[in-house]
Amino acid sequence: NDNHGALFSDRCCNRPLGTTMLRWARVALGTAVVEASNIWVVDVSGKSLGDQVAVQTCSGLFNRDETVAGASFVLGLTSADAQWLADLEPTSTKTELSVSDYLTKCLTSGVSKGYIKYSTWDGGARQTLPQVITLAGVLDAVVLDDSAHSPQGATLLRDIDTEWYQWSELTATKYMFDNYVQLTTGASKTNPGWDTTSLDQFTVPNMNKGPAIRLFDYVVKRKLFNFFLLLGCVSLTSEHDLTNNMATSNPWQKPVTVYGYDNTISLAGSIYEAETMCTSTHNWGQVASDGASNMAFFSRTDPVTSPPPQNSESPQTYDPTKTYISFIIGDGDNVGYLTTSRRSWMEERVSKCQSGAGCWPLLWSISPHLPYLAPKMLQWYYNEALKTGNDFFVLPPSGHTYSYPSQQSEPDLSEFVRLTEVDATVIGTTASVAWEWWDTWHTAMQTYFPKYATNNVVRSGYAVNVPYLFDTLVRWRYNNFNVYGEKFVLFRPHEWRGTRGSRVPGVHDTMLSVAEMASQINGYPKGTATHIYLTSDGGGNLQDLYDLVGAFDDHVEVVSHNVLADMALGQVASMEQVV
Repeated sequence: NDNHGALFSDRCCNRPLGTTMLRWARVALGTAVVEASNIWVVDVSGKSLGDQVAVQTCSGLFNRDETVAGASFVLGLTSADAQWLADLEPTSTKTELSVSDYLTKCLTSGVSKGYIKYSTWDGGARQTLPQVITLAGVLDAVVLDDSAHSPQGATLLRDIDTEWYQWSELTATKYMFDNYVQLTTGASKTNPGWDTTSLDQFTVPNMNKGPAIRLFDYVVKRKLFNFFLLLGCVSLTSEHDLTNNMATSNPWQKPVTVYGYDNTISLAGSIYEAETMCTSTHNWGQVASDGASNMAFFSRTDPVTSPPPQNSESPQTYDPTKTYISFIIGDGDNVGYLTTSRRSWMEERVSKCQSGAGCWPLLWSISPHLPYLAPKMLQWYYNEALKTGNDFFVLPPSGHTYSYPSQQSEPDLSEFVRLTEVDATVIGTTASVAWEWWDTWHTAMQTYFPKYATNNVVRSGYAVNVPYLFDTLVRWRYNNFNVYGEKFVLFRPHEWRGTRGSRVPGVHDTMLSVAEMASQINGYPKGTATHIYLTSDGGGNLQDLYDLVGAFDDHVEVVSHNVLADMALGQVASMEQVV
């Protein structure tokens, strides 16, 4: 997630190869309808916010059912948009349109039922924009400034400038929830531009940032209940009262998946980005996605429901004279990262492997929501991994969603475990990153983590403490990990955020230089099984891992996730034999 590193911040798949490859060939090519459709391509680079919002709402409507008037792809939202379109749709028919022509087609082709007049693009009045996007979704409408673009005879469905004049985000959210929540399929949060990094947000909130609009197309397509409440997670406020009311009386699947991103109260990282502590129900979890563009388009193809072809792991026998370590590339729950920076990291990794720079096992955390949000994008990542022969995927924080699962009550907690196991099966992994709030680890170890030992679908977890500079306040029986039900291995937090160094207690250990980290790992007692969770918010990058491996002593071996779990259990068996 944007603030993940901030303070708050083949055993599963016994299917015939032919069957798996056939399914993935279908995903790669898409359905006949998808490939036969025309893709309207529009570039919003340098366009006004009003133009961009209108285009985004249209894109959501086009991509709901492309048999009506074709599919839609928007360029200019991120630097990677054009490359993804070229890579994932190489043979599709693409037609580029100007913004004006695109909006005309949208308004006259039958994909929309009309338009919503909205022209409040500046200042605090823009605070209702997220809620307007919800309205666009449920009304099948285009959000349009009709003073800038002709509605082409389309029906005016709502005049927000008049009807919602001087409304606050609280008023707009309550209105939408009271009148339209039963027409929505889930929840999302997108910041309209509030500055959430200053204490002024509690007294004189400032709308001085650009709004998060990249997910608007998906919000419209899915008819998500989109909103943002600056104080929605802060106790003793009217906004929090409304949030709690929405949490206890909505039609959405539980635990609730919240798309977008909650960066409220970002004073030392976002306290509420995981969503769990935002509501009294504690059953909301985040799919960080406010930076992910064209999800309405990418989600057109059939979702992935079975594991993709992937690299195999070689079983090993535990050797007490070695130290075993796995590397996890962090923050893969953030779909926006997967569409941008993590793509670059993957390309760098493939290049290094192919050039002979080194190709030891590497684990990538990847969103379990990519199988339906962007099936072809998921395929791209797995295809790239196959090029190296040594790259694997694990579930990101904290399994099914970024959340603090142990705070959930039953039956939500057991359902979260079930969903995480389904996710693991779909992407073909047995491991997950596991985040918990600093003072809930004891509860998590009593009521949550042991659940994974029952089915043994998820064999291991990589703990990350939030805030990371605090202690977990629990005992780690085998120093670097605990074992539950003699099957599930939970590895102790070991986050590496960068190499710049720090004198701040708690931060220092996450910002070690390569030499310091190598000294730490080399100095572990032989026979140790451990890991490093690498994040980029502190400047950490792929080259740091390459430099680190080069500084390892000969007894340190980099291994994959199943091997690490086996070696941890081997370490336990070895210690018990000694006793």
